[in-house]
Amino acid sequence: MSLVKSRAGKSAAPWAEADVKADKSGVHHAVFWPSRNGAYLEAQRLGNRTAESEFKVGARYVGDWAGNQKSGFGVQTWTNGRRYEGEWSRGKQNGVGTMLVRRGAKGKTMRKEYVGDWREGKRHGTGVFHYANGDRYDGEWVGGKAEGRGKLAYANGDMYEGNWLGGDRSGLGVLSLANGDRYEGHWLGDEKEGPGRFFYFSTNKVYEGEWVGGVAKCGTFENIPAAMLGGGASAAAAAASVDNFDLPSLELSDATRVMGDAVTSLRQDRAAATGEQSVVFGAAELEQLRQEFELADPTGSGTIPCSQLGSVLMGLGMSPTDDEVDMLIRDIGAEPDTPISFAEFIDIMALLSAE
Repeated sequence: MSLVKSRAGKSAAPWAEADVKADKSGVHHAVFWPSRNGAYLEAQRLGNRTAESEFKVGARYVGDWAGNQKSGFGVQTWTNGRRYEGEWSRGKQNGVGTMLVRRGAKGKTMRKEYVGDWREGKRHGTGVFHYANGDRYDGEWVGGKAEGRGKLAYANGDMYEGNWLGGDRSGLGVLSLANGDRYEGHWLGDEKEGPGRFFYFSTNKVYEGEWVGGVAKCGTFENIPAAMLGGGASAAAAAASVDNFDLPSLELSDATRVMGDAVTSLRQDRAAATGEQSVVFGAAELEQLRQEFELADPTGSGTIPCSQLGSVLMGLGMSPTDDEVDMLIRDIGAEPDTPISFAEFIDIMALLSAE
């Protein structure tokens, strides 16, 4: 038997010729990959005679090939029982496909684990993933992890709908609990982080403020406005049926400023720790910003309308035109009469300073 020449012009191993003859293209009914037989190896170790063969059938693929790689539509079954049915390209899952896994301890039946888009052997695009514990994620994927917009329905009845990053809840999202309570706000690293509101419908209360690492740090706690409860007799009955947990009468000197400073401090610490914004102001800079903000808020309400941003920026030595101020207001999704707090003003200044 003549040897097959390699690219370098040298003779290749004898089995290389067989590999060339076995080049797979088009439709193949079945291709098997052998694996070592554990029962045979154990018998050999103990010195026992056995009818077991040294190898057994391992993975199996039935489908289309191109250039000796899985390409087109095909079904791959692995030795652990997992099975993929769908599109392939360059030997990997690419396109639309379904991954099935064994169900239960004995694994005699199969269940769908993921149905959706794939890229380079990973979940990528949009698809539905069924977790073994009964949870279900329906949304966008990047590189095998939930990323983008998606909805996770928990087996216990809870529901999260919002943004994801690297498999974690990150960005804006709403968590609705099975008991009726609900959180609406920002997330980071699968924890409540940033501004958000938590509705305690069982007690007719709402907390609105800043969260850090899933814990409420500073904000207000009050009765849920009737408009948020919905209309009709059922809403009125629900509101009347809960206990009235009135907060004790408290007084705080300059409460608005204390709250604004606390929120500003939290956001500055978060920016420094996570790098989510490129500018972190020092104590002297924050005090200067505070002074200019308060000049535009003579009544001490703790907020200023967006229409006052131009005069505040001029007081800080900037020279924005009316058109630039209007563009800034549009960029932050506000109107001229939209009130902004000192903490929100700091966020705006951080964005301007980063440009």
